[in-house]
Amino acid sequence: MSPANVLFASLFLPPVPIGGAETHGLRLAAELQHQGCRVTYVTARLPGLRHREQLDGVRVQRLPCFPWRKKLRNSIAVHVYWAALVAYIVRHADIDVCFSQGAFDISSVGAVIAAKLVGKKSIVKYGSETEFDNLRGFLGGSALVSIVRRADMHIANGPGVYSMMAQRYCLKEDKMRLIPNGITAPKSAERTLEVHPSLGVPMHSRLVVNIARFYPGKSQERLIEAWPGIQRVEKDVHLVLVGSGPRLRHCQSVADQLGLQQSVHFTGYSDAVAMFLRSATVFISPSNSEGCSNALLEAMAHGLPCVATDISANRAVISDGQDGLLYSAACADDLSQKLCELLDDPSRAARVGASARRKIESDFAIQDVARSYLAAFAQVMES
Repeated sequence: MSPANVLFASLFLPPVPIGGAETHGLRLAAELQHQGCRVTYVTARLPGLRHREQLDGVRVQRLPCFPWRKKLRNSIAVHVYWAALVAYIVRHADIDVCFSQGAFDISSVGAVIAAKLVGKKSIVKYGSETEFDNLRGFLGGSALVSIVRRADMHIANGPGVYSMMAQRYCLKEDKMRLIPNGITAPKSAERTLEVHPSLGVPMHSRLVVNIARFYPGKSQERLIEAWPGIQRVEKDVHLVLVGSGPRLRHCQSVADQLGLQQSVHFTGYSDAVAMFLRSATVFISPSNSEGCSNALLEAMAHGLPCVATDISANRAVISDGQDGLLYSAACADDLSQKLCELLDDPSRAARVGASARRKIESDFAIQDVARSYLAAFAQVMES
């Protein structure tokens, strides 16, 4: 069979990806292309962006999405984009597979409908356990969910998401696959101190870093609330929160109320994620819900010892005590204990970090993940 011609559909893809889903989608598209797949990434055209461009060697086609409003979900903009996506797929008869980056993304609806119209195959990826709930937030949401369920294959990026797809939404297992997110480990896991001056902290300070959007479920506020207890035990330790989002101001307010202005640092959005990881002592993920955390994979790939919530998504990545430590999401004392275990024992932290890097190289390499997607494409094309 000749290499698949795949259309990647996603409503949102800025020139510099700002979130894990966008970053991983572009990374996957580039690797698929490297392995012989033909990929076109179709997304909405934000104001000021070109109709066509190349990102990481991947052809990106931007479609109309007018009018564009801040509250995109409730705007006619998404329906304009949906219509443009259907028209694009119908016009390009050489497309073999329409792949939607997220079930909650309105692109998934257009991709599934258009694929059915022209006799092509459609695949939808699920990145969290609330995908269909999010889709129901759009106008006519229940009908949209019914449409997405008609895709030829459904891909989950984590075991919790896979279980949700089978149990809650009654998707058939012969149309489901579990494929984790993938990453390329950096050539070196060497630590640096390059962000300390920009944060205004002493060069000998240890940094506990979290990288995530400030969204409900990411739970940065719980981490901030637990920080005073950690500070009483650990000296010269600073918490660095990298990211932006609707919960950022709330988390800043929590830190201010607890008097943590000198030890909790909010960087806002940054495209220099690797710099923060190279400077970190420990990475922490306090999320209550994940599919397969790209930030956690990035941290482990950099050889960082990681502390993460004991949820199904993180258990699929971390073997507790070997390549990371897991803690009960509802227990601040457990969080403090696990974090202090690594901060107080640099030798153990180094062993855990090295094991984490090996885990990523063996189980989450983007090359292997791309091959799994190629197999999925081949399966639906042959069915």
